[in-house]
Amino acid sequence: MTEKIETGEMLQYFREISKIPRCSGNEKAISDFLLAFARENEIEAQQDESLNIIMKIPASKGYEDAPVVMLQGHMDMVCVKTEESSHDFENDPLKLVEKDGFICAEGTSLGADNGVALAYIMAVAADKSLRHPELECLVTTSEETGMEGVIGLKTEKLNAGILINLDSEEEGVFLSSSAGGVNNITRIDVRRKREPWHECCHEICIKGLKGGHSGAEIDKGRANAISLMGRLLAELDPGVFGIAGIYGGTKKNAIADRCCAEIVSSFESAEGLKETAGRMEKIFKNEFKSVDPELEIQISESSSKRESFDKASAEKLVAFLRLVASGVQTMSKEVPGLVESSINLGLAATNENQIEITASVRSSVKSLKDEINGRVALICSLLGAEMELNSDYPGWEFVSESRIRDVMKDSYMELYGKEPSVEAIHAGLECGFLKEKMPDLDIIAIGPDMSDVHSTRERLDMASAERTWRLLIKTLENIKFRV
Repeated sequence: MTEKIETGEMLQYFREISKIPRCSGNEKAISDFLLAFARENEIEAQQDESLNIIMKIPASKGYEDAPVVMLQGHMDMVCVKTEESSHDFENDPLKLVEKDGFICAEGTSLGADNGVALAYIMAVAADKSLRHPELECLVTTSEETGMEGVIGLKTEKLNAGILINLDSEEEGVFLSSSAGGVNNITRIDVRRKREPWHECCHEICIKGLKGGHSGAEIDKGRANAISLMGRLLAELDPGVFGIAGIYGGTKKNAIADRCCAEIVSSFESAEGLKETAGRMEKIFKNEFKSVDPELEIQISESSSKRESFDKASAEKLVAFLRLVASGVQTMSKEVPGLVESSINLGLAATNENQIEITASVRSSVKSLKDEINGRVALICSLLGAEMELNSDYPGWEFVSESRIRDVMKDSYMELYGKEPSVEAIHAGLECGFLKEKMPDLDIIAIGPDMSDVHSTRERLDMASAERTWRLLIKTLENIKFRV
């Protein structure tokens, strides 16, 4: 297991869990690790059917009458890697790189979202010298792919009146509201046809984009490779070029940073494909020069022997990609700078007879989420496509009065001599589900500075992680006196 770690050295726990593969859907090993950790430290713990871990830690002396506090995060991570990386997410530990005060991972995402929560929880649980109320430490599974862990959680034996969620990404920003969301899946049936001019096949790829979290970073105006591919395909003469397949994105909840299409043509026409790609690359690079300067379009020969879509099928695909405006849809009128609703084309895949495009729809206002899905449904009905919704999760609504928010604000002032910021976030958090299951919960979400989560550029500010750790333990200490 792990060596004993003194207070303030909680980052060592992060290094330990980074050795254990924990992509969404592959959480048995990390769940077992957490259960073994609890037993090693003589902490009451259970592992439920969803592999969620619940640790119960008694109140410190003098805190017996304080409200029970839940510390909560999720154990899974979004697993993405560079094209050059040979990392095996099923078996290999992450290769952490610590430089200039930051932690990142070589060639892969880091998993600070939400490995930091595990580090905090383990550090609190292992340190018997800390002063705190009774704690219920909840670590859930599959948050990144649909929040299946918290959905399956049974709360009958949980008694917390306060929830401190540890799944935020900006120090000194206290989250008090989050968006709800749903996965929107469109399926377009295609027919294939062998064109007389089908002599060769090329793969054309839009790549080099920053991507990022489709909630937290949708406001950055970054390019979406799947949407751009729709524009590029629209420039190809269907009487000269055929589409045999489209593949885009890495995760449904990430802005698509790459997209490729298989294009068939005659040998003679192949040069025209390169000309179109070059022209569109210049257009796209000009439009996104400040946010995606590394954007590029590459063409290579493909060995695919598949026939192209017939004209009607190709037109449906191009029309869908162009009509669904991926990105911010509305901004909040009440909270300056808050994205209110959005849609992000996250994944595109092709099999022999069907194209499947997965989008993430988010909104802090349920009616707007329904409106976006309604517009996509209308597009699908006009094109003869099918739409399905799954993994619907609720938002977490802002409340004007919060005891834990007041205590944490005072604790932050004590430590750092300045006011924190109280904000809402466009990304989804498990707080909405927990509030549904435990309506009396008083909730706040915090976390240290991290950037480019869900991407290979993800990094964690180590000093910020330490400061947020001190805020957490100071807040737990102050709950006795101020709640």
